[in-house]
Amino acid sequence: MAAVYRAEDTESGEEVAVKILNPVEHPSEADQTEFVHEAAVGELFDHPHLVKVYTHGVDSGTPYMVMELVEGQRLDQRMEAVGKMSEAMTLEIAYQSALGLQEMHRQGMVHADIKPKNILISDDGVVKVFDFGLARSISRNGAPDGDMPEEIVGTPWYLPPERIEHQPEDERSDQYSLGATMFHMLAGRPPIEEGTAGEVALKQARQPLLTIKAYVKGISQPTGDLVTRMLKKEPGKRFASDAELIAALKAAREHVGQSVDLSRSQRRAPSKKRRGWMRGWRK
Repeated sequence: MAAVYRAEDTESGEEVAVKILNPVEHPSEADQTEFVHEAAVGELFDHPHLVKVYTHGVDSGTPYMVMELVEGQRLDQRMEAVGKMSEAMTLEIAYQSALGLQEMHRQGMVHADIKPKNILISDDGVVKVFDFGLARSISRNGAPDGDMPEEIVGTPWYLPPERIEHQPEDERSDQYSLGATMFHMLAGRPPIEEGTAGEVALKQARQPLLTIKAYVKGISQPTGDLVTRMLKKEPGKRFASDAELIAALKAAREHVGQSVDLSRSQRRAPSKKRRGWMRGWRK
């Protein structure tokens, strides 16, 4: 439905990415609303671990947004290329992602769609969260502003239980989705994968999860405890704040004691199809 292209800012000469809703695919009114929402939310942030949206508008009837151009690879593509990821690499990617999410939460927003496809690793090793189409505001009491959507939206393998149960969401909901993403990186599979999308979603809310140690032998105690806590069904049993989560991720990294270089020079070169996702990658 959406496509992203490399472009040049004619005023600054800087290369940028332009994302459009392809009119040939006849986007619905809901698609257009989500697209504009994604752009407006993205313009709120200026943080090294969040993809920056500079502006958005409509040209000849086609909605567009202009973003920073990030040369790199999405996490799902990286996972497809390498399979299971090392503990040290998983912790580094999660740590940088959590820094970006902390900024979103600080500004009163929950991302609401954290998954490997929405995490980007740039060629110089910087992890950036992007795609703010499902992001929503959080009120001071922890409940989202406005009405909760009746339809369950999101990717079932990473949905927090409170989404499925139509309960209020806050930063701990993003924490659950990041924990499910970490589980997938480490184990080579999401926490729950058997069944239809609807069955997976219900299991996500109600079925006890096996610990990551049941799937990954030799994982350190701090990392195992960290992922297990992030995936608690009840938000109150997860880390109470972004600061607490980030401190735990940092401590687990230090315990593993392996330095990680995520830059392109240190990873297997992706195919031409994967390379340059800003040159026509379709959502």
